Amino acid sequence: MLIVRFLIGSVIAIACVGNIIAASPQATQPIKRPNLVLCMADDLGWGDTGYNGHARIKTPHLDEMAKAGARLNRFYVGSPLCIPSRAGLLTGRVAVRCGMGNDPGATTHLRDEETTIAELVKTKGYATGHFGKWHLGMLTPDYRGEKKVLMTPGMAGFDEWFSTPSSVATFDPYIDPGAIGRA
Repeated sequence: MLIVRFLIGSVIAIACVGNIIAASPQATQPIKRPNLVLCMADDLGWGDTGYNGHARIKTPHLDEMAKAGARLNRFYVGSPLCIPSRAGLLTGRVAVRCGMGNDPGATTHLRDEETTIAELVKTKGYATGHFGKWHLGMLTPDYRGEKKVLMTPGMAGFDEWFSTPSSVATFDPYIDPGAIGRA
């Protein structure tokens, strides 16, 4: 009988503690995560922003961030070329390990087996998006019949995207502006 009372008392105690934990504000509040925004600009030099004194280039949003204390003055990428530098940023790897490099025979698209930051943060509950220049693969499978270079932001883990395949933005992201579309 003593064991039965102990078990019943234990169950009641566990139920009470469980109800207290479930009713606590921490249990009912969603986890607050910081927003993650990565901005990448090709060939943006230190002096090419308003907050660093450029007389003609207007960068009001970057200037506001600088006033608030976010001065992004020392950010370097792993390559002077845009394709390997984008691959390095998204994968966290040296671009040559992704098959991309500075030589003419290097891969010009992100390979399927690469893990991107978009795929990683999605496992923590983040929604992901890519907007702007992609330049890590073609966006349609019929690009000059070369299906091996198909790699969209969606295939790399981005939920939403509106991207151009190369450096010349058009009103339609599926239009290749010509030879510049293939680095």
